[in-house]
Amino acid sequence: MKRRVCWLEKACKACGVVLPLAKFGRHPGGLDGRETRCRRCKRLARNSALRQRERDRVRAWQKSARGRELHREAQRRRRLNPEVRIGKRMSEMLRKALGASKRGMSWKTYVDFTPEALRKHLEERFVDGMNWEAFMRGEIHIDHVVPQACFRFSTPGDIAFRQCWSLSNLQPLWAKDNIAKGARLTAHG
Repeated sequence: MKRRVCWLEKACKACGVVLPLAKFGRHPGGLDGRETRCRRCKRLARNSALRQRERDRVRAWQKSARGRELHREAQRRRRLNPEVRIGKRMSEMLRKALGASKRGMSWKTYVDFTPEALRKHLEERFVDGMNWEAFMRGEIHIDHVVPQACFRFSTPGDIAFRQCWSLSNLQPLWAKDNIAKGARLTAHG
């Protein structure tokens, strides 16, 4: 006959933390009638196994002919979508400006305008020969009227950051002109 021992807490075999018995699932075969791993560790192990199975399933699908075909089609659609390209450029520019302060957040959380408003703003400022096809080819840059170098900010909450990244300070500019301009103010903005 098994002898039952009455404990109020025990150590989890996975994480080693001493917890109240209520933090362990029931297990009739155990000396104390509880699991050896706490509920949190058991859940983490189960979720980890589920994530791994899902990753394996997705990888297998991506390697299939249909998966590769759909992936290529999605990439093509993204390459041809100006909103996607604008978003990618803005994200890259903000990552360079903020560094670790960006913390993996979407660029949209740091600015006071929507991607649609930015697209409209840029389109209204296109000069002769500028169009979305040229933008997609990288011939047109999103330029700061007052260069980023003129602003001193360390966090997205700084007033200088808001001024630097306001719609009124962004403009489309031919890539060659933007590179030539560098971080200088120009007379015509």
